[in-house]
Amino acid sequence: MKKLNNVTFQRCLSPLDTVGLPMLVNFCDASEEAFGACAYLRWEVEGEPRYSTRFVAARSRVAPLKKLTIPRLELQAAVLAVRLHETIMYEIRLKIQRTIFFTDSTIVYGLEVNQEDSSNSYQQESVRFIAKVVRRSGNMFRES
Repeated sequence: MKKLNNVTFQRCLSPLDTVGLPMLVNFCDASEEAFGACAYLRWEVEGEPRYSTRFVAARSRVAPLKKLTIPRLELQAAVLAVRLHETIMYEIRLKIQRTIFFTDSTIVYGLEVNQEDSSNSYQQESVRFIAKVVRRSGNMFRES
């Protein structure tokens, strides 16, 4: 825990030697105890290393006391990532080249591709919401 005192983040979202526009990269994940999402800006910069990343924001939630399945928690993490993305896009004053969403959940990836195959109304609404926002940004969730 003492090592956490030495963790720092650069407050400026854009490095000095950028080339072009940034990419917004969103990650989400879940476990039995919690789920969360985070977002970074990925800039191409001159020189080595070629890319620089800047932490933008993160959100997390503790899993409900009523035990949910991992697929359901992964879906909630994906919804959280998409909501975080919407908030960032509303608030950020930078022009973003493109957005990428990453998840390690093949369930979320599969649900987004086959959104009509669900009989669960929560699942259908969540997948529709994710698909609407993600397609508007021109991307799909990708497996990490």
